[in-house]
Amino acid sequence: MKRSSLGWMTLLFVAFSLFGTSSKAQDFATTLAKATEAAELGNYIDAERHWLRAIYFSKSENRFEPAFGLGGAYFGQNRLLEAARQYDFAAHLAPTDSLRAICFFKESQALLLIPDFKQLRNRLNYLGKQADSMLESRRQFYLGNANFGLGNAEEAELNFKACTENAFVKAKIHDAFWAEKRLFKKNPKVASIFSYFVPGTGQLIAGKPDKALNAVILVGAIAVGGVYAISSIGLLPAIIIVGPTLVRYHLGSALRAGQLYEKKLNRKKKKLLNEVFNILEKG
Repeated sequence: MKRSSLGWMTLLFVAFSLFGTSSKAQDFATTLAKATEAAELGNYIDAERHWLRAIYFSKSENRFEPAFGLGGAYFGQNRLLEAARQYDFAAHLAPTDSLRAICFFKESQALLLIPDFKQLRNRLNYLGKQADSMLESRRQFYLGNANFGLGNAEEAELNFKACTENAFVKAKIHDAFWAEKRLFKKNPKVASIFSYFVPGTGQLIAGKPDKALNAVILVGAIAVGGVYAISSIGLLPAIIIVGPTLVRYHLGSALRAGQLYEKKLNRKKKKLLNEVFNILEKG
């Protein structure tokens, strides 16, 4: 009797286990379909919920798709850091080298938008050279962006030139970088230093003559007021009253000159990068 009961219990356990496995697999397929539909409709909040549920129902061998999809849901919500981490996780689950590379490139997009150029370069170097020429070209493109953002113009040029086999396109990329060869060597602090010693010169370097004139007039007016105060109330009281204001506006003007020059340099760098993109696109 005991053996008979034990046999029935074993059969029931096996039956419930099979039912549970079948039900979980069905839930996984249904949830996967809902997540995919939500992502296609741009409803990334619902997609995130469904992808997380799909990961819960998934087995280790089919976890890559929901893990990769969850990265897309984070990316769609502009949660770039979470997206980068999720794509990194998906890369470890990728069943093939090409899918692993695609995860790295998706992670690269997120890091590029954050932006975190140093981490981007490190991740792409870790990925290594790809046997597939299209994938390697894509890796070099993102490396070019990373090195450009880090101010490594020579390395960026080599990376962008490695994106194409066309010698004419390579030459045009070289010419674009050569025309702006001094751009990455310029330091915004130069404008601040010049403006510190001679008010308005930093703004002129930054290409803002109106702001240069404003700086000269403002600092000059305060200085004239200081001279008048010295003649009226004496040196020490004039320094106490006028000195802090003069120092504040003078140092502030020098600091703003550096910021203006940095913006000017960034505009030129952006123009150069867009030019390189256009060369590659047309080539």
